[in-house]
Amino acid sequence: MALHVEQFDEVLRQLRVNRQIPATALRRWQVAAGQPPSESAGTTTRTRPTYSDLDYARIARDYQRLCQRTGMRPITALAKQRGISPSTARGLVARARKAGMLTPGHQGQHGGVVTDRAKQLLASRQRKYKKR
Repeated sequence: MALHVEQFDEVLRQLRVNRQIPATALRRWQVAAGQPPSESAGTTTRTRPTYSDLDYARIARDYQRLCQRTGMRPITALAKQRGISPSTARGLVARARKAGMLTPGHQGQHGGVVTDRAKQLLASRQRKYKKR
């Protein structure tokens, strides 16, 4: 049995009059405005944090330093250092490469060098802090 929007609104109004549905729920469902409930009523969407070029330069710098240490897995170490999962760390390093902050590595092997662009960003940021 399918209800049309008008019938649905009328049923909800009757339930509200009989105080069987709290008014806050009706507002959330947008019944007060005469609109049917939306598909996403009551749900939230997660957004990916945004990273600046400076953030990617720092990730590239940290990754390069970890690659130079022997006996370490740089992705795992970067994940622990930043408090994120290894898959997130792997994705951040890949995005740092794509943003031009880290040179391409060889598939299946860690490595890469911080680019001149990343070095300039990091140096300009350090100068700003030293001037204060």
